[in-house]
Amino acid sequence: METVLTRVMELYVEGRLSVWLIVPTVFCVMGVMVVHAWLVRADPAGIARSIMNIRRRRLEDMLSQEYLTPEIHTLVERELRQLSLWKLTRLFNPELQDLSVLFAARFSVRAGYLSLWRTWLTARDGKIRFSRVWHRICFWLFCLNALFCTAVLGTVMVVLLHSLIAWKAFLIILLLVAFAWFPWLMHTAVPPPGMTREMERQLAVFNSRPLSANYKEQVSF
Repeated sequence: METVLTRVMELYVEGRLSVWLIVPTVFCVMGVMVVHAWLVRADPAGIARSIMNIRRRRLEDMLSQEYLTPEIHTLVERELRQLSLWKLTRLFNPELQDLSVLFAARFSVRAGYLSLWRTWLTARDGKIRFSRVWHRICFWLFCLNALFCTAVLGTVMVVLLHSLIAWKAFLIILLLVAFAWFPWLMHTAVPPPGMTREMERQLAVFNSRPLSANYKEQVSF
């Protein structure tokens, strides 16, 4: 990383690299990273369904069609239930949705609390499983990316302050921080170890409980 930044500074000092080329490049790189992180951490399919809401209307229309069999109506109701619970829990796995609702009620947290760790959560045998190893890997990768992008941003700030008058430099720096660096940091952030340890402690207590009859009835539905 230091070699790359040093080479960029050398090209700038030699006049072979314009500051107006550096700034758009930083914007583009951070924009790509924001989109990539959003696709990894978010649920694009669920978000699309939530925004368009077309699938829900079609399913609701199917319930009014009397010529469909009761089995089809049951499947439609199950699908509608899954869509509704996604809006509540921000999780799209049906079993994980039910367990998340029970978890939120058990510990008095908001319904979407577990969605912060959705990438590393699975449901099996009525228990919520958390992949600690993959979470740690993603957390340290996020830290490395944050350090790298902060270093790049700092280099760009130095270049701007040496090339432009103060008010122009500060204006561009403000735009970079507000519309590139800060949104990227928010969208790619991984829950820190402190929060994660608390969540794991709650999961251990939650998974030690016996399966309730209500949960078995929900799963069978």
